[in-house]
Amino acid sequence: MLFCSSNADKISYHFIHANPCILFENNVTLGLFIKIIIHYVLYSIVQHKCSSFNLNINSEKYSINDLIQFLTPYIITLRQHCTNCYLFSSSITVAEIAYLLVLNSQHVYTLAIDLNVYSKNQQFRLFDCVKKGKINALHQSSDFPFYENDQNHYFQILQKSIVTNVHQLNLPIVFLENDQFVCKLNNSDILSIPIDQNFLNLHDINLHFKTSFALNKNIGTTTATNTSNEAIRISYFNVDPSDYQIQQYEKFVQKLIRMDEAHEGFIYSCNRGNRNTDILFFNIGGKYRFCPCKGTHHRHNTTAFLVDIKNHTYCIRCKDPDCDNKHLIWNKIQ
Repeated sequence: MLFCSSNADKISYHFIHANPCILFENNVTLGLFIKIIIHYVLYSIVQHKCSSFNLNINSEKYSINDLIQFLTPYIITLRQHCTNCYLFSSSITVAEIAYLLVLNSQHVYTLAIDLNVYSKNQQFRLFDCVKKGKINALHQSSDFPFYENDQNHYFQILQKSIVTNVHQLNLPIVFLENDQFVCKLNNSDILSIPIDQNFLNLHDINLHFKTSFALNKNIGTTTATNTSNEAIRISYFNVDPSDYQIQQYEKFVQKLIRMDEAHEGFIYSCNRGNRNTDILFFNIGGKYRFCPCKGTHHRHNTTAFLVDIKNHTYCIRCKDPDCDNKHLIWNKIQ
């Protein structure tokens, strides 16, 4: 069942599996499982090679953010030219998976799936419920109905939206033990059955978890066919790669980043503002995550340098949604 809580600020959909064939021991295990699945899918795109895409990366562990940074310069290419590049037993194409990455309000590619809801202190939204101070209640989506003739009673839908309301306790349950996923029945015997033989099984997931998955890590060195390392780290959106203004201010931003030796960073993308094309957004990767609100660096949330080429000024914008970026301090470029 697909639910919608969209408003004027964002598009938001919630998927609820009302008839599960497998359960998870808790929300945290489910969240880690989903992160590894997404990582596995993005990693498969990075590793695939065709006439339009050929990217080589070091054989080390990467985080989801690392993979997004690898793929960011090639999203349009993947969507347009990898329609016949099939993955996972020809069940889905690279072009289709590329739509998992979308532009956020800062014009930076990010996951279309919100991974922040899978924590021990977080509750999933219930049907017809709304956050305090908001008006976007969670309702069944009319945009993408799974069953057009589905006439569920109001309380039936509410009941299905309660994830702990499970009548069949004899279903297989996925547990996390010793950094490996195991499937048990009634918390006793370990099952070796695959979750879905046409897609992934626990053995594949556990192997990927052990060999390739990292929760948070700096981006590594990459090389691509006929492409330099610098071209991968600095990509351009909606502008000509030879844009002299980007080249000019890129050196200035790089200089500011390198002044902080304790937080090594780099520019991984640059694009112009849609409304104000005089604004350049330099998105920063690596350890440089300075937040002007905190006065120090974030552990996870990233940073962007905004350059106003008309007024010859710059400011730092934190990408943490909880930080107040409404009153940005613009500094004169010396």
